[in-house]
Amino acid sequence: MAQIVAIKGLDEMVSNMKAAADNIRASLEKGMDKATTFFIGQLPDEASIPEPEGSAYTRTGTMMRSVGQEVRTLGVDVVGVVFVGAIAPYAPWVISSEVGNNGAGPQARIHQGRWFTLQGELKKNMDAIRNIILDAVTALAKGGR
Repeated sequence: MAQIVAIKGLDEMVSNMKAAADNIRASLEKGMDKATTFFIGQLPDEASIPEPEGSAYTRTGTMMRSVGQEVRTLGVDVVGVVFVGAIAPYAPWVISSEVGNNGAGPQARIHQGRWFTLQGELKKNMDAIRNIILDAVTALAKGGR
């Protein structure tokens, strides 16, 4: 003889779990957006970068205007991206310590010691960035958003 067990409210539970997952993702996206925006704000002002001795070049600010950020959701991962846009295609040779996907970079010797690198600034600011994201997760755990 077969016994039947019925579980009532399963649809509501599944719906609540999906809503919770959406809240978690939204909180992580908000925290990541805040963290990447913070990071860009911590980058040195282009005016503070010393010009090469004897150079007649006048800084235009294009390099720093080309730095931007976005938050991407890739499956279950929330990823913050800081990028250098197309208005400064030379940027990887100035502010990157790594070779990019397009083969550009790393920082040219002439810029070393004068210009920062994004990777170096990220290392300097990593604790604060982690805390911003942790604050977003903690707020969610306490019932916030």
